[in-house]
Amino acid sequence: MNGKLLNVNQATESIMNLTMSMQQIIGQANELTGCWERQEEAELKLDTVMKQRMTASEADTDSIKRLASEQQKLGVVGDEVQLAGAQQIATFVNQKSSIEQLIPVMNNLLVQRYGLNTTQEQVVNAFAKILKI
Repeated sequence: MNGKLLNVNQATESIMNLTMSMQQIIGQANELTGCWERQEEAELKLDTVMKQRMTASEADTDSIKRLASEQQKLGVVGDEVQLAGAQQIATFVNQKSSIEQLIPVMNNLLVQRYGLNTTQEQVVNAFAKILKI
């Protein structure tokens, strides 16, 4: 009888561990999906603003995306955050080269102001405050 109870307890514990593992996997998958959606939204907004404001080509917007990706490798600001900032910059400048020059400076300011986990919302709010929008 004790042996059967022990087997039932072990089976129950195994099922509970499996359930917790599945919940963790689902949580991580949801987090990754959210990250992907934020990235896609930032890219779309950048594309739209650059094309409308400076008649940028797809190659122009792609080069800004690549720059943000390379900057992400160098530092701590995610490329989706940088793209949100680039979109804000593109609202006020007429040349892609201006965005390219300002992204590294923006990154330094964001880290100084918000630390290592700067969000897209923070970068948009920072520009709103700076520009008093």
